[in-house]
Amino acid sequence: MLAWSDIVWVIPFLYGLIFIIGLTVGRSHQRIMVVSSTLSSAAAFIIAIGLTWERATIQADDYSYYVDWLVIGDTFFRIGYELNNLAAWLLVLITGINILLLCLLYHKQDQAAISSIYGYMGLLLFAASGVVLADHAVTFFACALLISFSLYLLLSHPIYGSKPKAIFQFITAQLAGYAAFLAALVVLYWYIPNHSLEFTMLETFFSGSAAGFTQQMKHIIAGALVASALFIAGLIPYGHWMKQLELERPILRVVIFCFGSALLPISILLRFRVVITESTDVLTLCKWLGAIVVLWCTIRILTRIQDAMAYIGMTMVGIMIFAYGHGVYVYMIAQLTFIMLSLIAIYGSAIRTSSVIVFGSFLVAVLTLIGVPPLSGYWMQQSLIATIAVQNSSWTIAALLVVMCSALGVTISFTSYWKKLSFPPKRGAVFIVIWPALLLIGLGLLWLVDNQRLEQWLFNMQTMETMKLGPMLLTMLSIAVGVMIAWLFSERITGALSSKLEYIDEGLQQSGERLANTIRKLGRLVARGGQLIERAIVQLLTTWLPFPLRFISRTGAQANILQSIGLVAVLTIIMIVLWYSVGGG
Repeated sequence: MLAWSDIVWVIPFLYGLIFIIGLTVGRSHQRIMVVSSTLSSAAAFIIAIGLTWERATIQADDYSYYVDWLVIGDTFFRIGYELNNLAAWLLVLITGINILLLCLLYHKQDQAAISSIYGYMGLLLFAASGVVLADHAVTFFACALLISFSLYLLLSHPIYGSKPKAIFQFITAQLAGYAAFLAALVVLYWYIPNHSLEFTMLETFFSGSAAGFTQQMKHIIAGALVASALFIAGLIPYGHWMKQLELERPILRVVIFCFGSALLPISILLRFRVVITESTDVLTLCKWLGAIVVLWCTIRILTRIQDAMAYIGMTMVGIMIFAYGHGVYVYMIAQLTFIMLSLIAIYGSAIRTSSVIVFGSFLVAVLTLIGVPPLSGYWMQQSLIATIAVQNSSWTIAALLVVMCSALGVTISFTSYWKKLSFPPKRGAVFIVIWPALLLIGLGLLWLVDNQRLEQWLFNMQTMETMKLGPMLLTMLSIAVGVMIAWLFSERITGALSSKLEYIDEGLQQSGERLANTIRKLGRLVARGGQLIERAIVQLLTTWLPFPLRFISRTGAQANILQSIGLVAVLTIIMIVLWYSVGGG
């Protein structure tokens, strides 16, 4: 048995220990909290590195461990973990990002290192490592809930002073996402044999005939899982609630986006991909949704530059959903890695804004997200376009448009962010921004050396195409067009175009309000018409239809015997005439 695989459970244990210390001893001894968090995070990172190195060199098989913690009849509820190459990669990413975040927390003077913040970070990392290692869908669901709960604790912490509107929108989006998630799990639990929700069982069951599941049920389950990922990421229904956060608290933005808006939704899509890929309609919907989100966010960046940092996060998530619809899973993992490392370098650049090294690291991070060659972001973008061009050439134009919009949005957002940095030069550890930049360069070189080995190692499959001249040129052209438009927008025609776009946006809002008022007026007219119709029906049933009977009754009561006989004769003649007029015998 492998040495590092035996102690992988120590990683979530260490983060749980940080959480416990943060709420007990660390509340009165802040130095103990800082030291224990640093040592525990470093130990978790070392274990993750050793685990990944072991799996990369020995080519080990997937390893799982579980225990039956609850038995009800023939149903076994198990808790355990599953270790594979993808989990090892994500553990290195999570533990490494945590160390950099702790360094940023320690060196940022405007965000005091409070013990509860360290404790909440420990709970967040405990849940994130649980999501990565979970071998059971119920364990995955519980850890996902803990991630959202820990993000809520950070969001509502007094040191950050988040707006109540942001907290409310975050809570409602999370509740909607977990409701859809839970609905999908209930259906899976009910119809899967032995009621087993282990991921290995799901893969075995859905790789076969999936007996008991109709195509309509597969559409519903896949749609619910995708909807839960979109809600949890914040894409719906608010168009990402993070635009309600203050820009002066960048670390909170980094933590919430990396773990709440990126890692958790992407984990849902990848861990349940064997279920979601059963529905081609849902995959097609992911393609359209990803492209629409990227295009819509780009327009919003151009019209509302003050919310650009929130919309650029939506753009990054949107392009990963677009790639998921095309089955390019390694792009999602690579892009998630680039985004996390780049955001650390970008927001950490405020430590020493006058340093040439810091600015160089900031530039590497931004150019990676834009996709400028020869950095790693460019090779991933061209691989995405090449793969889509081979799989379905009709989506090539859409892929080029998505890449162009991504480059445009990233350029405008982070260029404006750098210009707004007005912090005086601070003394801080420059390695916080240098290490992410070096890793971004190293990943680009690794991709050039062997661009298909990573996908084979992570997913044991090969979907992405090798580097080809046509996609490389088209990708470079799309990125160049996006950067050119962003440069024109930010330097040459900012005032005129921005005012024009704002005027158009205000016109659209006014048109929408007028349409809403018209619909409300129409609704009131319909309601009033309904009331008139209701009164007319009541009048007809209570007054006009009973009138002949009332007339006959009143006349018969007031007449003598001869008049009554004459009235009966008249009515008899009328009935006979009506009978023969309608064809009576």
